[in-house]
Amino acid sequence: MSDSKFEVLGVVGGGTVKNGTCPLVVMDCQYNIPDGEEAAGLVVKWYHGGHGGKFKLVYQWIQGMKPQALGILRGRLDLNYEASFDPLKAHSALAFIRPTAELAGDYKCKVSTHLHEGSATGNLVLYTSASSFNIQVAQDSLSRVTVNCVGEGVYPEPDISLSSTDLNTRKRTPIHATIYKDRNKASNLYRVSATASIPTYQLNKETVFGCALSLPGTDYRLEDRLLYHLEAVRNDNARSAASMRSTSLALQPSPLLFLLALAFYWYSSRRRTRGSSRPPQ
Repeated sequence: MSDSKFEVLGVVGGGTVKNGTCPLVVMDCQYNIPDGEEAAGLVVKWYHGGHGGKFKLVYQWIQGMKPQALGILRGRLDLNYEASFDPLKAHSALAFIRPTAELAGDYKCKVSTHLHEGSATGNLVLYTSASSFNIQVAQDSLSRVTVNCVGEGVYPEPDISLSSTDLNTRKRTPIHATIYKDRNKASNLYRVSATASIPTYQLNKETVFGCALSLPGTDYRLEDRLLYHLEAVRNDNARSAASMRSTSLALQPSPLLFLLALAFYWYSSRRRTRGSSRPPQ
């Protein structure tokens, strides 16, 4: 038995789904509608407002007729899916067949009869996990260290951050980083990076550098960590510098050898002079 009051209760379903992995995802528009004259002319419409755009009609069901998928949802719905045994609610839902990222966004259902009208809004978040994600640390000089973290092939637009943890104190400190985000228009996937240059005097002997990537509106989160030994790098650089100085000294001419060579040249030159000035026999 139907309720005596017309009312659109809201949207259930949808939510957060991994891109292209679910065979069927249902988003249902729930409403109460009385039998009789107030149910006459029942029409359920769905509108899509993806990526902050205007809402566009993507689905329509006129009670007593077959439902229609329009626009971006054409060919992407199971139009035989029935959300309820109640004939006034049979095709109130969107039944997405293996939805992918371009179908993400806000969905608004609008229910109307000859006498009443109401609407409600739900959301479908489709995320793509990163194809690669890693953090690297490079010693630029004795005075600076560069930390770089990159995530690729991810959707929706991710958040990324860097941090450092002192192993002695266990204190974690956020690192101010330069963030770059780039979206591939063809695949709709993001490449994101975080880079920071840190003075070595701010670091202790052992530091754990961390990078975190998350997707807003989902529980998806990645973390990567790298243990960095500052003293080892300093020693390596010191040994390298000492080796270069030794090589440089070895290549410099010896003053003693220079004087011996000069004396030999003078003695040889004098003998040749005496020989040329001796009178013929």
